[in-house]
Amino acid sequence: MSNWINDEAEKFRLIQDKTRQTEYLIAFANYWADLTEQIRNDVDAINAHPVWKEVLQDKPIRIVKAPEGFKIEKLSFPAVYITLDNEGWKIKTKIEVAKNPHNSTDYNEVLEDQSN
Repeated sequence: MSNWINDEAEKFRLIQDKTRQTEYLIAFANYWADLTEQIRNDVDAINAHPVWKEVLQDKPIRIVKAPEGFKIEKLSFPAVYITLDNEGWKIKTKIEVAKNPHNSTDYNEVLEDQSN
């Protein structure tokens, strides 16, 4: 084969790779925005629901900023803290459950997403 054919094929491949990478980044950026919006909508709906309002004991679920994402906090016992970190190529999750400290049979638990 002629050298120019290989050269043009390589240029075409590089353009295709860059296009796929750009499409992936745009899709992931939209995924994070969509996920964040859905979580906010769900938290608002839970906080507004009469049954869950009573269960939450006037301590609504809240969303707070975290260094690389955000944390969802349920402060009534058992307290639950869910951290979502946007690491660019993955979303890291950490779930912490703190049971009532006044009950000696309860315990604290931490679950972390170990995916790569």
